[in-house]
Amino acid sequence: MKSINHTNKLEDVFILNAARLHLSDENIFNLKEASHGIDWASFEKKVCKHGVDTFIYYSLKNHNLAHLVPSDTFKRFQDNFYRNAIRNTTFIEEINKLSEIIQDKIVLLKGADLMQSLYPNIALRTMGDVDFLVEKEKIEDIWKQLQCCGFIFVEHGKPIYKSSTHERNASKNKSNTLHSYPEHLPGLHNNRCCIEVHWNIFKNEEHYYITKKGWDKAVPIDEKKRIYRLSTEFSLVHLCSHFYAHKDRLIPLRMFCDINELICKYSDSINWEEINGICSDPVLRTRVVMALTYAHLLLKTPVPDYFINEDIVCDQRINLDTMLKIVHVVPPSSFFPGITSLDNHFDKLVFIFRTIVPVKKWIIANYGNHSGIVLPGGYCKYWLYLLRRYVLKQKIGYAN
Repeated sequence: MKSINHTNKLEDVFILNAARLHLSDENIFNLKEASHGIDWASFEKKVCKHGVDTFIYYSLKNHNLAHLVPSDTFKRFQDNFYRNAIRNTTFIEEINKLSEIIQDKIVLLKGADLMQSLYPNIALRTMGDVDFLVEKEKIEDIWKQLQCCGFIFVEHGKPIYKSSTHERNASKNKSNTLHSYPEHLPGLHNNRCCIEVHWNIFKNEEHYYITKKGWDKAVPIDEKKRIYRLSTEFSLVHLCSHFYAHKDRLIPLRMFCDINELICKYSDSINWEEINGICSDPVLRTRVVMALTYAHLLLKTPVPDYFINEDIVCDQRINLDTMLKIVHVVPPSSFFPGITSLDNHFDKLVFIFRTIVPVKKWIIANYGNHSGIVLPGGYCKYWLYLLRRYVLKQKIGYAN
C-alpha cells in the first residue's frame, strides 16, 4: 500500500522526514527540497510541541545535515538533547534504586524501557516519569512500600463539585482503589523523579487478561535486579493502546516515532500473527489498527495491510497541526457520569438537577469570578457548553 502525505506545509515535510533514526536517500532529498522555504520559527515551535527535537538533532547530526536548519535552531535542539541526557541518566539511576526497594519482578514501560532498549542514545527519548508494571496482587503493598522509602504521594487540593451529591458520589466511586485506577495507582515522586506503578497496561480493566499474558512473556533486561521489559509484540500493542488513550486530547508525533522505530528495528523478527492474536478483542484491535495506520501515513512505517484502516487513509485532515488540537469528545451516555451508582431516587434527581444547574461556587470557580454581576453570564457559558456538546454534538473541549 502506498503511503499518503497529508500535508503540504514544508515544515511538516521536513519534520516527518527528519524525525527518525535512519534517513533514506528519499528522506534526505525531501529534507533538502523542503529546507528552502520553511518558516523556521513555526518549524521550531512545532518540533518542540511534538517532542521530536532530540530526534531531529540526532538524525541531522549523524547524516551531516545540520546546515539545513539555522545554526541557532540547531544549537537549541542540541542543548535540549544534552539536557535530556542528564535527565534520563537520573531516571536510570532511580530505576536501579527501585529494583533495590522492590524485591519482586518489575516490567519497565514506555520511555523507561525504550530509552535503553530501542534507542542508541538515552538522550533521544524524552519522558516525564518512570512507568513500570508490577503484579496486580502486590501493587498496593509495593505502592505503600515506596512511600516508606522516600517517595511521596501529594494529593491535589480538594476539588470543587457541582453539588454535595456529586461529592458523595465521587467519594463512593473511589472506595475500591484498583477499580478507581484501572491502569495505575496515583503517581509518586521524590526529589529526583516521578513514578507511576501500573497493574494494567490498558485503560480498560477488562483487558487485564492481556496484561497478564504480557507479564508472563516479559523479557529480562537485568535478571539479577529483576528488571524486565515487554516483548516486542506486547510493547507494540501497548504503545498503540497508549496512543488511543490520548487520541482525543494531544497527539505528539513522538508517539509514532516510538512505534515506527520499534517496527523498523525488529522488522525481521516481529511476529505479526502473534500481534493479531493479542488483538483478537475487537475493541483493542480497533485501537491498534488506528495507531498503526497513523504511523504508516505519517512516517511510512511498514505495516501489514490487514492493520491498515482505509477510512483513515482517506481522511485528508490528518496532519501535524490537527494532531496538536486538544479535542475530547465525551459520548452522550456520560452526561450523568456515575449516576447508576446512586441508590436513592431523590439523590438521582438532585444529581441530574445539579449537573444542569451547579452550585454557584462551582460556576464561579469555572466560569466567572467572585462578582455576582457576572454570575448569570457564567451559567450561560456553561449551558452553552452543554448545548454545543450534548445537543449539537460539536467537537469541543471539556468544560472547566
